[in-house]
Amino acid sequence: MPNMKFTVVDGNQIENVGKFQNVEIKLQNYNLESPFHMLQQGGIDVVLRIWWLQKLGTYFANHQKHFINFKWKGQKYKLFVFRPPHNKIVSS
Repeated sequence: MPNMKFTVVDGNQIENVGKFQNVEIKLQNYNLESPFHMLQQGGIDVVLRIWWLQKLGTYFANHQKHFINFKWKGQKYKLFVFRPPHNKIVSS
């Protein structure tokens, strides 16, 4: 989408954004199908925008323990933040 621009949290703008329709993503045990915009941001797999939370309705989030509880189509879900293991660097 050559004329589309996104402004990210640090204020920078990203141009020439790609768009994909009906992308299926599995987040732990929750399946999400949605259109997605492709941004060139290193180290980030997916950013779920506010529209996703609006679709959920009422939910519970604990930002200290990094999880969210919600109900979708009659089923309860609890999603946790993924944290890669810390690597120890040893030097001599």
